[in-house]
Amino acid sequence: MRRALCLASFLGAAVAAPLSADGHAETITRLEAAWSGWVADHGVTESALAITYRGDVVAEFGHGLDPAQPVEMASLGKFITAVCIAALEREGAFRFDQPVSELLPDYGETSSDITIAALLTHTSGLAPDETQGRMADWLDDPAPRHADVTRQALSRSQQEGTVGRYLYNNENYAILGEVVAQVTGQMYREACAERVLPPSEYPSAGVSPRAGAFDAWGGWQMSVTDYARLHMAELSAETDLGGQPDSYPASELGGGAFYGMGTVWRAFNDSHNYWHFGALCFDAYETGSYAVFWEGHWGAVAYWNTCVSFESMFALDHALSSAAYGR
Repeated sequence: MRRALCLASFLGAAVAAPLSADGHAETITRLEAAWSGWVADHGVTESALAITYRGDVVAEFGHGLDPAQPVEMASLGKFITAVCIAALEREGAFRFDQPVSELLPDYGETSSDITIAALLTHTSGLAPDETQGRMADWLDDPAPRHADVTRQALSRSQQEGTVGRYLYNNENYAILGEVVAQVTGQMYREACAERVLPPSEYPSAGVSPRAGAFDAWGGWQMSVTDYARLHMAELSAETDLGGQPDSYPASELGGGAFYGMGTVWRAFNDSHNYWHFGALCFDAYETGSYAVFWEGHWGAVAYWNTCVSFESMFALDHALSSAAYGR
């Protein structure tokens, strides 16, 4: 098995200039050209791109793929989990600072330092990420694996991470999935679909038949268009999450960037930029995804059907950001 998944972040998605103020058509043309060039340079055979602007999906493109087709979101699904967790916190199901041991008492003794906030921000100290060695075996079996991962992660006699220090680990979001199941009495996928993905708004959203076992950390599929609508709606400046991300749990990554609520963000030009990558990289199955939202104005969501290097992901981030900012 190659690297399994579900990447996070990288510290790009911002350049020191205002967003382009030219007409929509010019910016859309630049964004489409940047994406098309990247697809060609990396030999991608299937890809899709959705572009948003101030509350609307303004363009969709496909390369060997209908952009309305549901595709793997991989780690972009962590944002869905985080939005669901925020909804449950508002409902009073738990507090962000509440120890997981109080919510999952049947999983043995766990450190009081492992809170909902620590899981959301990958600062729980849980390590290593043992999903990386198991996910290939779960491919094509969509039965949820949150309980398995939670039990294994919380039963380690010694963790290799440091509490309070960022270390990206799928186990954090797997445990959040199990928390959702326990506090709602529903399957994670049902509880979060009700709160985050109503079919009337996101008709293509659902559990992936191939990667569904990864539910809360990488098991959702939907069209790039529907994900772009979700990303834009939840992160607009008019929402608490989009307008005040520092009022939610966040861990500092350096360079002014933070990881919080299933996405990376940075304050920029009196607003915020948000971005995240995803990948499923198995011998028998390869996909990648990227979502970005610049200052509450332009946004983009892309999917491709192969695994690419970190450097190639950086290249896509740079190309799209440069196009959005007119560089």
